[in-house]
Amino acid sequence: MKKFLTTLLLAVLAIGILPVQAQVASTDELTELAAYIPEESPLFLVTRSDPGFIETLDGLGANVAGQVGFPVASPLSEALEDSATLIDPEGDFETLIGRWLGDTVAIAALSPDQFFSTGSLYAFMSVTDELTASKYINLAIEATGHEDDYTVSEFAGGTLYAAPQDMSWYSSYWLAEDVLVVSDNSYDGFLYEPPQATLADSTTFTETLGLLPEPAYHALAYIDVPVLMDRLLTENPMDEDVATYFPDMDFEAVLTSTSAQAWGFTILEGRSLTVDFAQTVDIAAMEAAGFDWSASTSINADFASYVPADAALVLQDSDLGASILETLNMLTLIGEAVSARQGEYYTDPMYYYSQADAEQAMAMLDETVTFLRLAYQGLSGTPLEESLAWMTGDYAVYLGFPLVNDERGLDVGVIQTVTDPAAAESFSQALQAILDSWGASYQQEGNIVTLSSLNDLVTRAQEADLEAGISPISLDILFGYDDAIFALGTRSGVESAFNGGESLADSAIFQAASAYMLPETQALVYVNGDNLSIGLDWLAEQNPRDAAELAMLANIMESASLTASYDETGTGLVRFVVTLSQ
Repeated sequence: MKKFLTTLLLAVLAIGILPVQAQVASTDELTELAAYIPEESPLFLVTRSDPGFIETLDGLGANVAGQVGFPVASPLSEALEDSATLIDPEGDFETLIGRWLGDTVAIAALSPDQFFSTGSLYAFMSVTDELTASKYINLAIEATGHEDDYTVSEFAGGTLYAAPQDMSWYSSYWLAEDVLVVSDNSYDGFLYEPPQATLADSTTFTETLGLLPEPAYHALAYIDVPVLMDRLLTENPMDEDVATYFPDMDFEAVLTSTSAQAWGFTILEGRSLTVDFAQTVDIAAMEAAGFDWSASTSINADFASYVPADAALVLQDSDLGASILETLNMLTLIGEAVSARQGEYYTDPMYYYSQADAEQAMAMLDETVTFLRLAYQGLSGTPLEESLAWMTGDYAVYLGFPLVNDERGLDVGVIQTVTDPAAAESFSQALQAILDSWGASYQQEGNIVTLSSLNDLVTRAQEADLEAGISPISLDILFGYDDAIFALGTRSGVESAFNGGESLADSAIFQAASAYMLPETQALVYVNGDNLSIGLDWLAEQNPRDAAELAMLANIMESASLTASYDETGTGLVRFVVTLSQ
């Protein structure tokens, strides 16, 4: 039984999906087993176990294997058959298990105390035929060779098959009319008994799962983070160094200011593997702990018209200026905190030189940030905060591998919405002032500046027979602005943004992926599998092993996206989607 549960349930949940044809279930249907789980359970995972799901999961694996050219794993059906023959060499999965197994299988912790003291999870399996299930249990016990050592008794309206505690590696079972509960060991005895107050009755449980955006899923997970964190911090208090390094921030309060988590796993439109995550954060507690919380605006879907169509990786968000300054401020804070403690442990014999070197590097972060700020202001004539203040709208960072003049090249850049044309012009002038200070050679045509120094460097390297490995045409750096955007990057993408070339918004793959993104999303990460695979194949010519392996994985998917949103109440949703290639 242990091997069966490991193979059937944990393997399926580990990949986070169920097969395409496996029927999705409403949250209420999928959580029926929660009626057998104690209300204080901090961890609950459940998946469908419909008769057709094994076959279709095998089909999904075969599809992936066809894309990569070799089997990625043994078919699940074979693994389940192998587990069945361990119980009865003459039997098979359908005869031994399938005839009595119901629609859902779950694993859960009984309580925080039980989970932290034993680390064990109990399995809960819906049962359609109690008599047939009891025959299977007897066969499983006989297969141990210690059937005479098991204790069988009536318990709590069902039958308890208790393994001897001196043979604690064997499973114990409790079978009732429509449920089978399995403990994977008997180190502490069989701790389960039907609860008076159940997880299904818990308002926290039902409200948390209710945050998920889809009405039905193939699998669900519920994790009571506050309960787990409270117990974890009680037994393992946070290192005093953390409080010393960051005296104005209460990290323990932050860790306990989050609500329970809900995870949903499903497949949309037959081939889009989808993971949804939902959680609420106590905003007041976060702010009291020293962390600012400010609501972000939804990104502009039309901004994709500025991103080149052949982009392989795209990040779209807003408030770039604030993000840069917040990052620099955090690095300064870390540097100051580490500097205050630097060298304290040098006399400790367990304090290795590598740790000392790492601490030295971190202690210099504040000085490095100060240098960057002063250098920028000194070279450009403008304080960094002033230069970035206008960057409040949408921005996109992208990476692509375009074909230009029959040569594959690298295309990377950032595009920022212009909210203040005068400020964008000043920023462009500040960048030119820096180039002038360096004595760099560049050309300006209207509002567009072209820096060819990197291009010239690669050209000279190639003339010297050095393996530069990058097409010179891809390394012209351009930056400039108009009334709508400011762009900085390699030539292909920047020219496309300003000249209205084919864009991400025109991509059929991006349009299809957009259908599964969260509405009103405030951040987007997008991957085009075809474009990424092309680029990685090109890179494989320079580094065959690493890039080729990544290209093989990219071939499996048509696209991938990560979208996220949260509201003024602190409720956040995250969705990750991978659409498989056809």
